[in-house]
Amino acid sequence: MKIVEQYIHETGRRMPAKGRTETMEELRSLLLDEMEKRFGPEPTEEQAKEVLAGFGPPADVAKRYGGDVQVIAPALADLYFLILKIILGAMAVAFTTVFVVEAATGAIGEAEFWGALVQVPFRIAGGFFSGAGVVSLIFIAITRTAWSSGARLDDDWTPDELESVVIEPQSESTWSRVLSIVFGVGAIVLLNVYPEVVTLAENAFLRSTLTLGHRLSIEVFRSYVVVLSIVMAFEVIHHAVSLRLGDHDPRLRLARTGITLATIVLTAIMLADMRLYTDYTSLNGFRLIVLIALVGHIIGLIGEVVEYAKVKALAVRMG
Repeated sequence: MKIVEQYIHETGRRMPAKGRTETMEELRSLLLDEMEKRFGPEPTEEQAKEVLAGFGPPADVAKRYGGDVQVIAPALADLYFLILKIILGAMAVAFTTVFVVEAATGAIGEAEFWGALVQVPFRIAGGFFSGAGVVSLIFIAITRTAWSSGARLDDDWTPDELESVVIEPQSESTWSRVLSIVFGVGAIVLLNVYPEVVTLAENAFLRSTLTLGHRLSIEVFRSYVVVLSIVMAFEVIHHAVSLRLGDHDPRLRLARTGITLATIVLTAIMLADMRLYTDYTSLNGFRLIVLIALVGHIIGLIGEVVEYAKVKALAVRMG
């Protein structure tokens, strides 16, 4: 029965990945046994809802299966450790890249080479522990507030709320999201540690047969790095949470739209701010990249709005 599968789906996505399948099967068996015991082998949807209401909100059921509340909620533990692993990998990639770029461009002299090489693992460790500390505080706060108070928040829950739950495979693969997270964290670190990487790209472009219509002002670009980092951080968080909740959670749809809007506003400001571009003669250069990014994000926003409209229309027809 669809309403039962929707209930199991909502409960399962709040559980730790380890043992989730077995627990969901156990829950399915308990629900079906209870329905057959009370209403026979073919209960109606209303009778099924009565049983589901007796079992309680999915958040409460998942919490009971998860055991006692810990420093990090069991249902968040898999995501927490995944993000820590991603941070470690991203720090390794970012700081190793910075070292290679500096060595290749002569920013590190021959005398400083070995000292800089020895510093790489220490910089990786420092970046990892800083990131891990922030992530840990966030997850502890979630556990102590929203997660721990889940039962109180769901006091008025009814099985009718399950009708809007969509059970579909994720439209974006897990590995695609993981790569997006790694790239996002690496980009944040690289831009904050070595924003001159853009200048290196421009220099490489000039060594080809093509020409630039302007150069990027690093001094002005630095003022945008903080805002860029914030937007990219929200993007990373969105991908990380999507790994846990799936693509079709309405809160994630809303967050995705908000991030896209913020990106559009930021790229539009960067496109219009001529202080960013020195020796300007044409669009060919960093400003062209910003324009392409702006158009791409606008198209993406239109797609999100259309998708949201389709979901709402489907919900209205089902209701």
